[in-house]
Amino acid sequence: MISHPLQVRVLLLSWLLAAVLWPLVWLLIPVSQGVGAAAVGGEWIGLSAPWGAQPWALVNQPDVGFSATREALLGYWLPPLLLPLLLALLLPPFMPSGQGWLSELGVYHLATAAAVLGLGWAPPLGVSDGPAAGLEVFWRLPSLAVVLFAAGAGVVGATMASLRLASPLWLAPGGPTRRRRVLVPLLHAGVPLALWCAAVFLKGWHPRTAAALVAGGVAGLAVVTSAWFVTHAPLVRRRAPGWWAILLAGLLAVAGGGALAWAGAPQARAPKGYLWGQERMTSNVRSGTVRIELRRLPAPTAPPGSSAAGS
Repeated sequence: MISHPLQVRVLLLSWLLAAVLWPLVWLLIPVSQGVGAAAVGGEWIGLSAPWGAQPWALVNQPDVGFSATREALLGYWLPPLLLPLLLALLLPPFMPSGQGWLSELGVYHLATAAAVLGLGWAPPLGVSDGPAAGLEVFWRLPSLAVVLFAAGAGVVGATMASLRLASPLWLAPGGPTRRRRVLVPLLHAGVPLALWCAAVFLKGWHPRTAAALVAGGVAGLAVVTSAWFVTHAPLVRRRAPGWWAILLAGLLAVAGGGALAWAGAPQARAPKGYLWGQERMTSNVRSGTVRIELRRLPAPTAPPGSSAAGS
């Protein structure tokens, strides 16, 4: 049986993987910032990844003037934009995958989530307090230019991911018709984005309207461009996904996606910040953040006289 991306099994597997990988990509944005800040002398003490507000790595900055330094530019302000940029632009053309759909859909959703969420949804959230604002205040780069550049790169990345995923349509009877090429990004990316927006608003977030518009614009333009560009026939015939793969993806969606959704949900209408380090005077933890401390339990102490009794 010829396998292509519009079959019901492939779509079902795709949506289940999106439930895990889209929140995971969102979590990687503050992770990249935390790693970058630690690399230039800061102390990474936690993270906050709310779905409806700017995600942050929670750090102790090296000094009070850190935000305006070149080290902050490279390790603090740019990584939340550079990581999704690299994922969106490099994964579709260069990341290999096997003959199964699991790995191919994984590449697609990592790249598309980076394009739609990392480059479309996140930058407008940071216009007032985030990477876009920091680049404007400290480096005189207009936040509107940051948002537009990120969105443009997101369109390119989402389009490349869509064209790659649509290439097996050459093997289907009738070939890669324009209608089919439009349906690939519309169903594989449009459904996860719609569910993401619904989850954000149902959880009580009220993000900037611009975030939804830009993310929708990135996904929408990828649909339009997919109608005009056609890739070559694939080199690999992909096997239809088995029910075991779909079951495994379903378990991951319920466990992993559910945990990430809970972590990104607000508490008392405020973002949650998960702290495993000690805050100092130079920390960037926002005043409205609900602090959740992740500390190791103290080692059990032996009762008095136990060593004497043992000897």
